[in-house]
Amino acid sequence: MALEVAAALLEKTGGDTMAEVKRNLGAYLRAARRVFAAPRRSSSGGAARRR
Repeated sequence: MALEVAAALLEKTGGDTMAEVKRNLGAYLRAARRVFAAPRRSSSGGAARRR
């Protein structure tokens, strides 16, 4: 299983050196944090109200 995880990591962050892999992984993680930290909007455009 560890080999599959390592292969997936290299496929996503590909590079010829460990420095490139680390740089690309850092960029990927920063982008993922921005996506998941973005405020979410409801489909109705506002918060649900209680009655």
